[in-house]
Amino acid sequence: MKQIIYIGLHSQTLNNSGGIISGSEITTNGIYNAFLKYQDEFQVLRFAPGNYENISASILDLVIIEGWHPSLPEFISVVRKFNAKVKILFWNLSFYGFNGVVKLDVDGFLSNSRKNTHLLNRIKPAKYLMLAADVDTFKLINSPKTVEREVVYLGMYHPSKSEAVEKLILHEASDFNLEIYGHGWETNPILNSYSKGVLPYHKMVSLYNSSKVVLGVTEDRQRKFGMINNRVFEALACGAFFVSEHFIELEQTFGDLIFYSKNIGDTRKSIKIILDNYEQFNSQRFNIISFIRNNHSYEHRTHEFISFYHDLL
Repeated sequence: MKQIIYIGLHSQTLNNSGGIISGSEITTNGIYNAFLKYQDEFQVLRFAPGNYENISASILDLVIIEGWHPSLPEFISVVRKFNAKVKILFWNLSFYGFNGVVKLDVDGFLSNSRKNTHLLNRIKPAKYLMLAADVDTFKLINSPKTVEREVVYLGMYHPSKSEAVEKLILHEASDFNLEIYGHGWETNPILNSYSKGVLPYHKMVSLYNSSKVVLGVTEDRQRKFGMINNRVFEALACGAFFVSEHFIELEQTFGDLIFYSKNIGDTRKSIKIILDNYEQFNSQRFNIISFIRNNHSYEHRTHEFISFYHDLL
């Protein structure tokens, strides 16, 4: 009988009473569900700021932290106090709080950027690890697909995001009954009329399933460092036809499963092709879903977490 590995997952939020759900909570939900499939090998606990009451009574062999928070140094200190042999990993998926991240008392780093992995490896052992999809949650609901929307985008608006990419992807899509979901778009001076407000987490799968085209936009610094965000994996896991600005890492990972916008007019052309040939494209949807299920589920990532953990031991 294998010895059980006790795992702690730390996210920026967890069951927040105000309904706020961080990206790291969604990511760790996927990891948690994947580890639960191997209950004879792993036991998993969840932590987040404001949810630390069980640390002192918790046996922990491996802790995976996703997302920076000022309380992390204290959290790590308490974990080590009660678990002398614990290995702690920080999964770096953005540049938020990066100056604090590199000072953390962790045993290793994970990153979805090869460039960043090389940088972090100068500080502690580091491993390249992409995001993924929780394929038991993000999946095709109906077949044939029930379509209610033409083109959608899901993501938070921030004035510091690239205006050029916003024009390339979202402005060009505005001729096709565009719907935008996410915090802050009501303040965008051009696209505010397309804003549909914040979308609850439990409605994301339904949105992807009920849309003919899903748009993707990557934050400038993440794109420059080759970071592929979770929305890509989740939308494709639902069989979505995905249109995104182009960067090398995206094409190297997904090939022709994505429609890429490199130049002005590309987004408009891609959307028109999809809408005009929607029924003919239907068979491709299952190739898209199979690719994610066979390569980029959180079950795949759990094996890589554990492999790195054993390397550190």
